[in-house]
Amino acid sequence: MKKHHQISGGAADQKSKMAAAGLVLIYLLSLIPVLAVARYDCASGDDYGFGAAAHQAFVRTGSMAAAVQADVYHVGEVYEIWQGTWLSCFLFGLHPEVFHYHAYVIVPWIMLFVLSAGVLIFVHYFLTVRFGFSGSFSLSAAMVLLISMVQFVPDRRFAYFWWNGSIHYTVPFTLAILSLVCADQWLRTQRRRSLVLLCLLATALGGMSYPAALLAPVLIFLFTAADLIRKHISGIWAAFLLVPAALEGVGLWISARAPGNRVRGGASFGFHIGRMLRTIGECFVYAVQTAFRFNRQSPLLLFAVVLFVWILLLEMKRLRGQGVTIRVSWGELVEILGFGFLGYVAVFAPELYAGVSVSEGVGNTYFLCFLLMMFTDILAVTFYIVSHHAPSGRKTHVWRCVVILILLCGYALVFRRNLKTTADYQCLTFIRTGNADRFHQEMELQNRLLTENDDPDVILPMTNGYDGPIMHMPVVEDSTAWTNQKTAEFYGKRTIIGMKREEWVARYGEKYGVIQ
Repeated sequence: MKKHHQISGGAADQKSKMAAAGLVLIYLLSLIPVLAVARYDCASGDDYGFGAAAHQAFVRTGSMAAAVQADVYHVGEVYEIWQGTWLSCFLFGLHPEVFHYHAYVIVPWIMLFVLSAGVLIFVHYFLTVRFGFSGSFSLSAAMVLLISMVQFVPDRRFAYFWWNGSIHYTVPFTLAILSLVCADQWLRTQRRRSLVLLCLLATALGGMSYPAALLAPVLIFLFTAADLIRKHISGIWAAFLLVPAALEGVGLWISARAPGNRVRGGASFGFHIGRMLRTIGECFVYAVQTAFRFNRQSPLLLFAVVLFVWILLLEMKRLRGQGVTIRVSWGELVEILGFGFLGYVAVFAPELYAGVSVSEGVGNTYFLCFLLMMFTDILAVTFYIVSHHAPSGRKTHVWRCVVILILLCGYALVFRRNLKTTADYQCLTFIRTGNADRFHQEMELQNRLLTENDDPDVILPMTNGYDGPIMHMPVVEDSTAWTNQKTAEFYGKRTIIGMKREEWVARYGEKYGVIQ
């Protein structure tokens, strides 16, 4: 795609700014139901298991340094018995509830900010800084992408409500796309801070989830190789990228060598050439199947696609009005489509190679990468088509906008039932039905029983997540169950036994002022 200079002004530019402002408003309004549920959020399951050591250290000493030290020691234990993703495990143990029970409500705010900031920086850099499109256009594109990510992500718990899930999947994805920005910025400007930041990001990715750790280096390698072949960049500066690549490689090697991986992956877990070759072929098949599955599960994504095409047409009209011509060759189109697909394919390799069941959060990473590929492909194809056809007149443009508007309205009408699959609908239903308040009351009582009672053996009324968007792993009747044990460790108890709520209320309700 040939670079052009950004030129502002004119009626088309004003429309582009209005579209951007409207999409920003829509995105912010769409976050209200999600953030309304945030006040009910609390730790659960793995949060207790990974955070127990740090929490108990903090309770004993009141020192954050002591909590961090205890967490580091716990990471060593996890490395030996469960998994090797050392940075993720370290961050797992420092969730907000380690330091204050009600602090967990900030988790969705943090994760939505991280994702939003990462996508905004990524889109703004490549569309505005790199290729010179208007800031309004890049802002509109980022908003459409973010709305799709937040509303249609397969599992909202892992995406932004659950600390462990979002730290292991949402955060690494964000770091991966920021790595692409830093790598390209280094190659174009040779700013040392870009290379330093890329080294930090690469090191972090080496200790986090494997899918995102593969996404960044694969895409950086492909685009760097293509630029080197065209002699758009110097091989000397490209060679510096070996430093962050080595840092990430070392981090991944440390993760992969963890003895605990054999606990999760089985005794045969390790490096095998045959398995690696088989995995490569499986990745292509599984990637295509998953892409079709995402489209079936979220047909409203087509609504976002049409909206994205509309803002593209606005941008192209603005450019034509300024006398700017964009040329996308067939070779460039194939390169963009191919590289985007290869980056998307690469993220499937860890799951298929390991051959074990993975958490729902992995599906979120696949979905975010799919959206990134899809919108990039739409942008490239649209500009390719326009660059090989004569520009249309005002009358044709008006008709095009009318057709797009009709398509949007018709599609929204036909698939209105699919609105129930959005994050906003799930969150509003959770609140409207009173389930959010019931869940909150149950968890408040549980915390009260665990913190205001010195008895080392505690009987808790069993809680219910009510199918809401919040991650919930309740204690059960068996005191030896994993969740019971980890909850007991977190609160410094010897045993925790779950009891059916009705029975617990009948036995202990009067003592604690609970009638239902």
